[in-house]
Amino acid sequence: MNEDVVSILKTLRDLKLDWIVDEIVESIQAGKTIFKETLEDNKNQSKKATMTVSFGDNEQIALCLNSIKSYFIDLNDVWIQAQKNLINTETINTKSLRFDSEVSFQVAEFGCSESVEPFKPSYEEEKMKLIQLLDKAFKSINLQGYNKEDI
Repeated sequence: MNEDVVSILKTLRDLKLDWIVDEIVESIQAGKTIFKETLEDNKNQSKKATMTVSFGDNEQIALCLNSIKSYFIDLNDVWIQAQKNLINTETINTKSLRFDSEVSFQVAEFGCSESVEPFKPSYEEEKMKLIQLLDKAFKSINLQGYNKEDI
């Protein structure tokens, strides 16, 4: 495994994010499927085959960085949009029922009365720093707008 990826994964483990590390390691170890077409000897026909090959160093780094982006940036964006959608839905429902109270909601683990706050208000500032670091890292391996599905 690429040494930069190993270093990133160690940092994630140190932060108690083992489940993310496990997903990244599993994806890298699974490799990627490629399609190959070869000409058969003494024939004018080609043979098509698929095979699984290992990811290259840059692909491993890109997979790792894209996973981090998905969990720490994209997921936060989805959370923010979900909150807006829930507030809009609740506002519409309360207006049609003629309630005048302010709308609020909480997320809690099933069977638990304490609410969960997946992203603290200060997270936005840290997210911007992470976006800059990831952009710089993607550029260093010549991948801009990289997507896991592109591998």
